[in-house]
Amino acid sequence: MQFKFKKVKRNKWNRDIKGYLKLKLDQKIKIIELYFQEFSILEISKIMENSYSACYSVIEKYKKFGYNSFAMEKKKGRKSKINLDAQKATNFKINIENKIENKDLLIKQLKEENKILKLENAIAKKVSALVQLKDSLTKKNSK
Repeated sequence: MQFKFKKVKRNKWNRDIKGYLKLKLDQKIKIIELYFQEFSILEISKIMENSYSACYSVIEKYKKFGYNSFAMEKKKGRKSKINLDAQKATNFKINIENKIENKDLLIKQLKEENKILKLENAIAKKVSALVQLKDSLTKKNSK
């Protein structure tokens, strides 16, 4: 189905154009209904006189969350600073505790690795001493 649309020059700052305002619930439902009638997103945006991106975002949210997406609305404005400070403080405490636990674990691992290296070093010294002893014995026997 082909539509002939008038080309309307839209001014980005003109607030009378619906595409730049927040969509209402009935508009969102209408967009979804048109999408199920197999209209393209471009055609839907022309019919509803909304921007392409607004229609696209409504459809994508519907695909992702279903009808629950209509109830999910973000709150506008800045988040309260009190909650952020409390969250930062708890995160800071958790990070300090994790660092302390990590340091203890690291110290334990390093001590174990140090023991292993000392044992390897002692074994290497004994092997080299045995090799030297064997060489000296073979030299004495050959003379």
